[in-house]
Amino acid sequence: MNRGKIDIVVDILSAMEYKTMIITHLMYKSNVNITTLKKLLKPLMQQGYVEQIMPIKKHGWANGKTCKRPQYRLTSKGHEFLKQTRLVKEMQNNLQTAFK
Repeated sequence: MNRGKIDIVVDILSAMEYKTMIITHLMYKSNVNITTLKKLLKPLMQQGYVEQIMPIKKHGWANGKTCKRPQYRLTSKGHEFLKQTRLVKEMQNNLQTAFK
């Protein structure tokens, strides 16, 4: 069964719920190809659900290199969206159970 656009958006936001991520890690964690991810990230950022941050160069990685790629994180609006989406999903499941 294919995921709908809202399901994909929820997967993208859920992947960033507890961690700031570079786009490659976000792609793997949310199981979305890079083209779709870039297409969906733009409106999510424009609407304030996700923000892009540039890494601070003073922090290096174990091998001494610094990550220069932009990172993405969930905003408070994104966290609230996830909370409300999960609440609606729970209500749907409860209704489906009640009508079986």
